[in-house]
Amino acid sequence: MNIGKKIKDLRKKVNLSQERFAEMLCVNNKVVSRWENDNTYPDITLLAKIATIFNVSTDFLLDVNQEKVKKEIDDFCDYVSDKYHKGEINEDLLKEIITYSNKYPNNYPLKVFLFQTYCTIDEDKYYDDAVKVGEDILKNSNEMIIKEGVIVSLFYMYYHHGDLQKAEAVINDLPTSPKSTKWKLEPRLLKGEERIKAVENQIIDICEEFCDFIMQTYGRREVGQRNQELLKIKALYDLVFEDGDYYYYSGSLLHMYLWCAQDQAKIKNSEKVIFYLNEALKCSLDVLQIYKEGKPIKHTSFLVDRIEEYPSNWSYSGKTVYTNYMLKFLEREEFAYLEDNEEIMKIKQTCFDNPF
Repeated sequence: MNIGKKIKDLRKKVNLSQERFAEMLCVNNKVVSRWENDNTYPDITLLAKIATIFNVSTDFLLDVNQEKVKKEIDDFCDYVSDKYHKGEINEDLLKEIITYSNKYPNNYPLKVFLFQTYCTIDEDKYYDDAVKVGEDILKNSNEMIIKEGVIVSLFYMYYHHGDLQKAEAVINDLPTSPKSTKWKLEPRLLKGEERIKAVENQIIDICEEFCDFIMQTYGRREVGQRNQELLKIKALYDLVFEDGDYYYYSGSLLHMYLWCAQDQAKIKNSEKVIFYLNEALKCSLDVLQIYKEGKPIKHTSFLVDRIEEYPSNWSYSGKTVYTNYMLKFLEREEFAYLEDNEEIMKIKQTCFDNPF
């Protein structure tokens, strides 16, 4: 990197003395001399100011080959995506992402991976790190498509840590989708298959949102009766996926059944607990089978019959979904009285045998 020679050439080109250049940067002219003789390099915090003075980019100063850099970053992002799809999200991957993020501090897709990985490995352990990266993305990235997911994640992080003021503040820049008028009207501008697909995607979005609202309100029911509210999620999914073609959305049913099981465990209704846990296990294994086959799948139910899904695009981690999540869920105190139950042990063993 011959940045010193570039600075010297640019300085002479604009007829700027070392002394005046040093004054503009608030440094000693001897410092500039050392740069130009390649004895030292400018501090990274000065590069943007130097580039502005000479009306060039920092990449020009650093002699960066943009195409080469883009390919390197794209290849690394593909590598990380593959790790996510395989569930290989661990401390080693985190270290690799940190290294690349430090190397390219202004690349926000990389920072999104860093943010997601902090949250996925251990949101509590890396809470401060994740928040710092997330807030940096919101402050400095201009791409709303990148920022939206970070906003939602930060909202839940603040919320679960009891910082309601920050949770409220962070969603101020979030679009009102999917309830906005624009969101509802956009499909009307489309025609044919494009319009049908757009509407069907909206149906799924609304279904998921409605289910989320049920999850937020079922706790008002008396313990032991909360399953009645939770099962409305299944009824709603059956309305949309009348052929039982839940596929990826079996994950939502998995969580519903686990919450039903927990509700019944609180009143020690063992029969229903085991029933709901077996249903949750079935949901997990269904998704696992589809994922292993890796074939594109198409919904058949009328309301979603134009929607295709690609299992290779489903990312998962050991902390958040399916059989691994079930094992973690069963560690809750409500299930302690069933620790030696044969059916429960079978369910746990099946989860161990099918990690996902």
